[in-house]
Amino acid sequence: MGLRSPLGVAVVYDSWVHGSWGLVRDRTNAAGTLQDVGEHDWIQRYVNNRHDWLASHPNLLLRQTIYRMDAFRRLIDQEAWGLPLPLVVRGEEISIASLSALPPGCYDGPEPGTRDLAVRAPLQRGLDVRLVQLALSDQGCDVRADGIFGNGTARFIRSFQRSAELAETGVADTALINRLVSTQA
Repeated sequence: MGLRSPLGVAVVYDSWVHGSWGLVRDRTNAAGTLQDVGEHDWIQRYVNNRHDWLASHPNLLLRQTIYRMDAFRRLIDQEAWGLPLPLVVRGEEISIASLSALPPGCYDGPEPGTRDLAVRAPLQRGLDVRLVQLALSDQGCDVRADGIFGNGTARFIRSFQRSAELAETGVADTALINRLVSTQA
């Protein structure tokens, strides 16, 4: 379409994955195409049309997603077309620091391979757990990389052990951690 701004691309992407892109695009084009009115005006009209479409939709679940257009309206009002960081969207800061941070509840240590990982009380947490979970995810496991070693992670460890013809203990010992993490790199 010729969109150039990161905010414009984000608006279109949001509609594409959420649904209704073509319908709202056509409604917006009825009052002038992107080339006729310019990107900023067209995106603002598109967001308003999508807001109205969501607000009046018979599906209650879709009506509840109107907050997305409110967030885009706020960014448009701030003229944040380049999406410069830091941004605050729906009360959450988006910055270089927040984008590179570990998930809530994680911390920087311990290093992978410095301890065995197993289901214990309290649950083991940390970067080593998260890296093992990411490695399991790379192996095709649908594990949440939250940095907490719980029953789900232990189940995926057992599955990996079975596929690698290892004893199914559910414990990630140093050798298994090194094997998993080294294949991730």
